[in-house]
Amino acid sequence: MKLRLTILLLSLTTGTLAQEKHDPETLLGCWTDSREENTTEFQVFRPCDHITFPPSRFRFSMVLKENEACDWLYLAPNDAHHMRPGTRKFSDGTNTLKIYNEEGQEVRSFQMVDIGKDQLKWRKG
Repeated sequence: MKLRLTILLLSLTTGTLAQEKHDPETLLGCWTDSREENTTEFQVFRPCDHITFPPSRFRFSMVLKENEACDWLYLAPNDAHHMRPGTRKFSDGTNTLKIYNEEGQEVRSFQMVDIGKDQLKWRKG
C-alpha cells in the first residue's frame, strides 16, 4: 500500500512540473551555464553577472531578447568562442526552450524545471 501511494505521489508531482506554466518574459537576459551546480538530472544557468564564474574551457551562454531573438555562444572547431545571432522559441505546453542559428537549425534545447530571478533549472537529456 505504501509503495502504491509513493508511486502515485511521484507521478502527480512529475506531472505538475511538466504542466506548470512559466512566463517567457522572465527568461529575457543573459544566462550562463553554472556547471559547478549541475547534477546528473539538472543543468543550472545563472545570470551572466551573477558571480565571477571559475575559468572553464567552454561555458555555454545565451542572451534571450524580445521578439524571439537571441545570441548564443558558439564554440568554433579551432576552440574560438564568439556570440552568434539566432532565434528562440519557448513552448508553454512542454516548457521547452529551443535555440536556433541563423539558418534555422536547432542549436540547443532545454526543458525548464524551475525559474527564478537568479536561476534557470533545466532537465538534462
